[in-house]
Amino acid sequence: MRTLPRWFWPLALICFLLLFFLCISRNIPRIQSLLSLRSMTALKDQGISLENVIFKGRDANLYGTVASQDIVNQAVNTVSDVTGVRRVNNFLKIDPALLGSLGVAGGAALSAGPLAGLLPALSTVNMAGAVAPTFAGCKALNDQEKVNLQAEFDRLAAELPEERFAVGTIVVSPELAAHLDKIVALLKQDAFVKAPIRVVGYTDSALQSEFNQCLSLGRAASVYQYLVDQGVDPNCLSLEAAGERDAMASNETKEGRMLNRRFEFKLEEVK
Repeated sequence: MRTLPRWFWPLALICFLLLFFLCISRNIPRIQSLLSLRSMTALKDQGISLENVIFKGRDANLYGTVASQDIVNQAVNTVSDVTGVRRVNNFLKIDPALLGSLGVAGGAALSAGPLAGLLPALSTVNMAGAVAPTFAGCKALNDQEKVNLQAEFDRLAAELPEERFAVGTIVVSPELAAHLDKIVALLKQDAFVKAPIRVVGYTDSALQSEFNQCLSLGRAASVYQYLVDQGVDPNCLSLEAAGERDAMASNETKEGRMLNRRFEFKLEEVK
């Protein structure tokens, strides 16, 4: 049997290593893209919106502008927990102006900066009239009518899509619009037309309370504006920003947070 040259095995090892590193290097972009996708998904689940997460190897670089150090810390911790991430480098900028305030009737101050661009129609809502309404010309419901209307609200609430609002948004989706059309039809019935209604917006607890208070106002205003656009009398609607209070499910799970990003209709009294 012919004996292999002494240099054969070292050369074979070198060729194997070269082939191995070539395969690894060709897969690096795919691995980086996968890690970036995982990181952005994890951030979205926490309600955090960043400009970009760029990977160099398994090291994550965070880019974007956020409102506070709390959000920076949460973003870094969230990406650090993603499987496959070795290190997180923070290049985020903090701009407190993102938590600019919007004054509304009653002396309440709600953070409005984070909503910029999400709902242009928000500027058309009569905030003073919606937050502190007089309900002039609205119908004073009797006790039985109140019971009947609340029962209808409860029945329709059971038909809501699981996700009322996407993470960090106040946009009315087509699925949610289809549900609101049923509310519009209900409020146009003779028994309930001009009934005084309060639209209450809620959030999960993923972000800081100031942002959530603002976000809940935007969600209530989105629903308010949709109802008004469909012909419901704006003088008979009011708004309430509930923020993250009165959670209907645990904020510890993705499913629970999804249920807490919601709105509710409550009956008002004609003054």
